[in-house]
Amino acid sequence: CIDLPMRGYKLLAEVSVDTAYTTSAPSTSGMVAVCPFKNNIPGRYFGRPVSDEYGGTTGGNQATALRIAIPTLSAGEGACLPIRVHGVNAGNWAHIQNAVSVDLTGGSGAFYSSGDCSGGTATSTGLALGGGGGNPQEINLFYLVPSGANVGVTADDTTNALTDDTKTITIASATVPTKFILAAPPNAKKYECIPVTLGVADASSNWQVAGGVGYAGITVSPSSGTGSFHYTGDCSDAPLASMAAGFASTDTTSTFFFMPTGATNVTLSADDGGGGLAVSAGLTVNVAQPGAAAYVGVNAPSTMNSGTCYTVDISILDSNYATTAWSGANENVTLPGHFSGAWYGNNTDCGSSVSPVGSVTFVPTEFRKRVWFKPGASGNGQFTVTPATLTMGDAPYVTVP
Repeated sequence: CIDLPMRGYKLLAEVSVDTAYTTSAPSTSGMVAVCPFKNNIPGRYFGRPVSDEYGGTTGGNQATALRIAIPTLSAGEGACLPIRVHGVNAGNWAHIQNAVSVDLTGGSGAFYSSGDCSGGTATSTGLALGGGGGNPQEINLFYLVPSGANVGVTADDTTNALTDDTKTITIASATVPTKFILAAPPNAKKYECIPVTLGVADASSNWQVAGGVGYAGITVSPSSGTGSFHYTGDCSDAPLASMAAGFASTDTTSTFFFMPTGATNVTLSADDGGGGLAVSAGLTVNVAQPGAAAYVGVNAPSTMNSGTCYTVDISILDSNYATTAWSGANENVTLPGHFSGAWYGNNTDCGSSVSPVGSVTFVPTEFRKRVWFKPGASGNGQFTVTPATLTMGDAPYVTVP
């Protein structure tokens, strides 16, 4: 461990037992002591347990293992499946410093960078990803399912410093889809942004290519529970009561995002209004309630350039660093002038016509504020803010060259 006398470091991290990317029973979790890592680069989400296959808690840990997430392990020939490779450390998503190779074992097929497996680099082995600049927590690619034998997908780092992961895909014959199917993490917390993948499948639930002229007019909505749909992975765009989706003839999946906002579990379903496919079976997401407000967290880039405008999210967190809503009297958060910079409240390019702001105020039921920051000088340090009554929690270590 290293001694970092900075505000916001806590020697606690949530650890969860891994579950598959299905609506299986909730995982169990516990607590463990960890050592804070100075080069903190936060992920997109606060408080994401590994058991849910997506997202990641903040904390800046470097990965010790790799984890593969695929929405289905049974697909027809020609299906194009999204694959996400995550770094894992002590039960939480972590940053991948090493170069990663994604390979096939016991079968064939090809990887692509496009969602319909028709564009970008196609390769069947040794796809080099990650490592170096950015230290991603998540690597995205797509796999074109071949004909023939079942195939294993393996993620391995080139230095053999990380524990590998392998998933086996069962290959079925290509056939005409008969129904919609949904996949999402089985567990989420209120105000947590989770990915939802919509697919088309045959009667045996093998995911298939849409074929024909595709499908349009699909609506995904909650049949029970409450929440909002989003296009962005941090759910920071305008909330939608339902998600309108469609498939081109070459598509297998469509991915968007959902944020539970109520006190009960959520069941999602997909329907094309009688357009030809059966309504999806209800997909239930178990929603846990976050605790009372305890910390303020900051999500910002780890590297900024002087004179450039950057998006910064400031969130209310509970004692386990999960996003929660503020309650009680208004909470004022002062925004310090790091790196001789200025903060802006409603302008994505930090234009001169908008006066800089010095603070933001959370009123009851609010859980996140988005602001913009433009550094004015080089330097490095912990990118903290100053809450009036709460404690400073997660904050990135930022460098301005």
